[in-house]
Amino acid sequence: MRVAMVNVPLRVPGDPDTWITVPPQGYGGIQWVVTQIIDGLLDLGHSVALLGAPGSPGGHPRLEVIAAAEPAEMREWLESATVDVVHDHSNGQVGRNGLTVPYLSTFHLTGVPSDPVNCVYLSRAQRAAAGASGPVIRLPVNPRRYMFTGQKRDYLLFLGRVSPHKGAYEAAAFARAAGRLLLLAGPTWESGYADGIKRAYGDSVEFLGEVDRKSTRLNSS
Repeated sequence: MRVAMVNVPLRVPGDPDTWITVPPQGYGGIQWVVTQIIDGLLDLGHSVALLGAPGSPGGHPRLEVIAAAEPAEMREWLESATVDVVHDHSNGQVGRNGLTVPYLSTFHLTGVPSDPVNCVYLSRAQRAAAGASGPVIRLPVNPRRYMFTGQKRDYLLFLGRVSPHKGAYEAAAFARAAGRLLLLAGPTWESGYADGIKRAYGDSVEFLGEVDRKSTRLNSS
């Protein structure tokens, strides 16, 4: 089976010529989800065409990275490509219009998807908030991509963009209430938001900045 994996197309902030790849260079939650689904498909013997992540390394004989990046380019490619199924992670940016092959989308946001047809949800709470009845499929985890460390520091961890959309401030408030140290590992593109966390909970948080899959700062900082 040949699967077209549609990744949400995002450029690296501050660098309009570089896309967040699959796997991502650093921050990239949806890109990590797409990466690990591709791992599973390749392990099962399928082939994958990856769209929406130019510059991704590929590196597998059954994985093809398509140069299309913008949603219109991806739709054009999909409408003429020979694939057996399309798995869309673009949260409605690409969609199923014009496609004649089986299609499903995984909804990575909160609220109501723009097109709920053939939509997969990540949790029952997310599905309930959308007022939907589609299937719930949990986020995949490929243990080969994670390093086990037997000796760990005692801390709480927030891993993601330090943004009001992600709840970093609430995580800091919880850490203070629990009397625990919180490590904030992620980019701080909204500097004013990060400054507010430092003012309110500076004695309970430690900012690590953006980390990548090779980082050792979570255990060595």
